[in-house]
Amino acid sequence: MDVNNGVLNEYYKKIATEFCKYEVLSHTGPKSKKVQDEINNAYNELAKVFKLANVATVKMEIQKMKKYVSKKIRLYIRQSIINGGAAKDAIDHAPQWMKLIDKRLNLLQRSCMVETLNSMKYYHTRQRVCHFTLEIIQSARRAAARALASDGGGDGRRGGGRRRGGDTRIALTGAEAMREYADNIDVDVDILHRIWVRIYAQSIYKLMALVEVGDFADALGLAVRPSHSDWLVVDSGLLYDTRLKLISEVRFFLHVNTFTLKL
Repeated sequence: MDVNNGVLNEYYKKIATEFCKYEVLSHTGPKSKKVQDEINNAYNELAKVFKLANVATVKMEIQKMKKYVSKKIRLYIRQSIINGGAAKDAIDHAPQWMKLIDKRLNLLQRSCMVETLNSMKYYHTRQRVCHFTLEIIQSARRAAARALASDGGGDGRRGGGRRRGGDTRIALTGAEAMREYADNIDVDVDILHRIWVRIYAQSIYKLMALVEVGDFADALGLAVRPSHSDWLVVDSGLLYDTRLKLISEVRFFLHVNTFTLKL
């Protein structure tokens, strides 16, 4: 039966209300002939109420109603958790007819199980992504550190490191920075390099956006605020990439002169 989305809630509310009038439809366990006859009679009555062709269609509409209610309850579960409550309190946010059908079918418990499984899948996927990103960053840092060591040491004042930082910048952002990790996981080095270049560019973009707003970091949207992995990338860039300049010499001396005048 096709139902307009605008009245979907009312439609399933009516089905749930009529369903709850027949306690036998919630019967679990072995069914005697008497119980089965009562169930069949209940389905026939529902078919008459909703003007449906047969019992099979009634059962299909009831299944749709259960899925609809379960989906709504899962939304209430998420909202309850966001608000600091427990998943079992989610039904408190549901309308009365959903509470009634939940008592008959125990949909809350099933919905809690589904949400728990989904959150675990999300957590493990996110954990793998974080681990993958961290490995890429560490591979690049090791490559840059090796280049710095072979360049005469890490002290720019002695002629090594940042002063001759072209080699370390290339080592940090070049394709060879991914060679070690690519070999370990048997992935084409160019694919990893493209991923690393994108990660590096996005992290530096977030850093520059943060520099622009200064003390007004809250003005940045969540998508632009640097994450923990972004700060690891930024740290690597500031150590090994001589192109990065957060403060120009002109701005620095203007700031110093202004501070001196105030004193």
